Amino acid sequence: MLGSRKLAAVLAAGLLLVSADALAAPSVKEKADAKQLWTKGKQAAARKSWDDAVAAYRSANDLDPKAQYQLDLGRALVEAGALVEAEEVLSGVVETKEPNTQKAKAVAAKLVKDLGTRIPTLKVEVKGDGAAQAKVTVDGNPATPGADIRYDPGKHEIVAKGPNGAEAKDSVSLAEKENATVTLNLVAPVKTDEPKAEESGGGGTMIPAGIAYGVGGAALGVGAALGILAFQKTDEVEELCGGTTCPKEYADEVDTAKDYGTGSTVAFAIGGLGVVAGLILTFTVGMDDSPSSESEEEKKAAKVTPIIGPGFVGISGIY
Repeated sequence: MLGSRKLAAVLAAGLLLVSADALAAPSVKEKADAKQLWTKGKQAAARKSWDDAVAAYRSANDLDPKAQYQLDLGRALVEAGALVEAEEVLSGVVETKEPNTQKAKAVAAKLVKDLGTRIPTLKVEVKGDGAAQAKVTVDGNPATPGADIRYDPGKHEIVAKGPNGAEAKDSVSLAEKENATVTLNLVAPVKTDEPKAEESGGGGTMIPAGIAYGVGGAALGVGAALGILAFQKTDEVEELCGGTTCPKEYADEVDTAKDYGTGSTVAFAIGGLGVVAGLILTFTVGMDDSPSSESEEEKKAAKVTPIIGPGFVGISGIY
């Protein structure tokens, strides 16, 4: 009875293993697709389109892993300059359990031996602040400081970062069979206090000149307005009087025309003085390098307002 149970268990285990192998094996379609891709890779290799050949061989091997596909993939990787991956792929061919692959194994073994002398190495040494705890990367991938690591020929970017924020960078171009060493010196960043912005309280100020220009401009505007009114009023009076002598009932009209004329003249005079004063202040106070004692409130409060009324003109301001 016990012997029957053991036999049943062994049969069941065998069935499971067979089922697992059957599931892992590529299908008929996958094998056919893999062969087409392998043929495509050989055509690309004949054209020396090594990147295309690598892609086709890799896809073929993914669908149906075979020693021949791997051997051709390794050869294409060598031609494409990916020596490190080529060595890994060809080493897999040497160690394959696939039957009837003695020839492929022999070719792969010879290529692996050749690559062992061709692949360059790079050692990164780190010195300076925090060198013992520094993290090193080569082409963005972690690297062990002080170790000879094998890389493909070509240019490589090296970065070392210390725990205190120190960082050092360098680049190196490796040739086949080269054993290079790159030393990075970490320097801790210098902490400097940002300079405080100096208060702009000193130097000249254009406020007085601006006020003078404002007074002058406002006065000139008033003078122009009163001048126009004076001309209009004079025309009205001449039309009413009909000559140079006016009746007494038009005396107020005559006086108004005179007042407009006088106001216009005074306003133009004030305007001229304001502009001249503004020019003087611009070249004296405005360009003075001595500290200014004027507060922001005083600067904001300064303003000029023209005043016009019947028979008079003036300017009101806060300085």
